[in-house]
Amino acid sequence: MFSKAGPVFVIILSTASVVIFSLVNKGVLVVGDVPSGLPSLALPEWSFSLIKDLLPAAIILSLVGFIESVSIGQAFATRERQKINTDNELIGLGSANLLSSLSGGFAVTGSFSRSAVNFQAGAKTQLAGVLSAALVLVSLYFLTDLFYFMPMPY
Repeated sequence: MFSKAGPVFVIILSTASVVIFSLVNKGVLVVGDVPSGLPSLALPEWSFSLIKDLLPAAIILSLVGFIESVSIGQAFATRERQKINTDNELIGLGSANLLSSLSGGFAVTGSFSRSAVNFQAGAKTQLAGVLSAALVLVSLYFLTDLFYFMPMPY
């Protein structure tokens, strides 16, 4: 029944069920308070021993992320008979990961699901990514209160 409805509908329905049936009082765990806005920017703390410990995993993570992103880009570029510039891809991923480290973010890579949605929707320019980022910012600044009763996904 829900497979055609989409994940957004399922999230809305489950959150509404928690509120309507007071499921928090019956032991259903919810997300709770979600801080609004963007995290503050700060240089991460580091030491040579931390770098030594994390460097092997960081190299592997960056290689896998780069290969994943290039593979996704190549798959969609081939469908449109286009070519991707792997140098630009590497520069973009490196820049995004450096900025992500300043806010305590996760490693940045390409997204197959987001690319597939954009491709199916007919997106042809980077404006689709800009609009997606704008929706995320609106959600972070104005909609975080709505996430309080979202059930924890266990």
